[in-house]
Amino acid sequence: MHSLFDDGVSLARRLARHDPAEGRRTLARNLIDRSTFHTATHEFGPALDDFRQALSCLREAD
Repeated sequence: MHSLFDDGVSLARRLARHDPAEGRRTLARNLIDRSTFHTATHEFGPALDDFRQALSCLREAD
């Protein structure tokens, strides 16, 4: 299951290279999804890292 979230983040990173605005929004969404998964599995450090990166992506997308 964990690899599905990692794959989604990887694909979104690739999209961000080709379409920065849409890619960053998609990346932020996928990072938040993975952050939620990390939280559910009590992996709070990685969850916080993903959430912070998602916020950064959203600021850059605007």
